[in-house]
Formats: sequence, structure tokens, C-alpha cells
Amino acid sequence: MFVTTVALLSVTLAAPAYRDRKDSPATLERKLVGEWTKGGACIGYITFQADGTFERKHYSPGNNTTKGKWKMRWDVVPPVLVLRCEEADREDLVGQTLELMITRLDDDELHFESGRHSAGKFTHPKK
Repeated sequence: MFVTTVALLSVTLAAPAYRDRKDSPATLERKLVGEWTKGGACIGYITFQADGTFERKHYSPGNNTTKGKWKMRWDVVPPVLVLRCEEADREDLVGQTLELMITRLDDDELHFESGRHSAGKFTHPKK
């Protein structure tokens, strides 16, 4: 019994935690946090906070600003970024939810697609 316990303990300690792997949902969500710019015409730019909030500026043909909550859906492939608008400078945007398929997310770029909305390609500003 002691040998089995020691063996299991050593395997557990040797394996990196899933949440710390570069492809884990938690790691990918941490990559999302920050400012993303150069989204393109009507796409604007967006800032994601670690607390699950976002602010999007220069969005839509009206050059609007929206704020709200974001979350990732990991039950589909590719994962889906869900943006729920809670505040905007245009009344009809409040309450809207966008579901955007993430097709690329790394240290430099964020790409998404949506059946109803144009694809977006963002970059992190150079520091």
C-alpha cells in the first residue's frame, strides 16, 4: 500500500497541472486578457479584463462603444467567445449577445468568425 501511494504521489507531482499547460482553457483565457487593436473597419478594438468584463470601441458603422461581460464556451470546437453588451452609446446594442468562433488566439493575434458578423482579426499593440 505504501509503495502504491508513493508511486501515485510521484506521478501526480511530476505531471504539470492541466490548468498550467499552454493549451488549457485557463491559459488561453489569460492570453485573451488585454487590449486588442486593428480589428478592421467596423470591428474596432477591444479590451478584455480578467474579471470577465470588456470594452469595445469604434465598433459598427456608427463607431460605437460597448461594454459588458465576456466568457468562453469550451463545449464546442473551436471555442466560442461570448460577448454580452450591458452598456452602449446606442440603445439597441444593449442586451445583444455575440457568439464568435475563435479561430486563432496566441500572444500576437486574435481571429474570430461568426455566421452573422464579419470576421475579426485583432493584434496586441507593440509595447
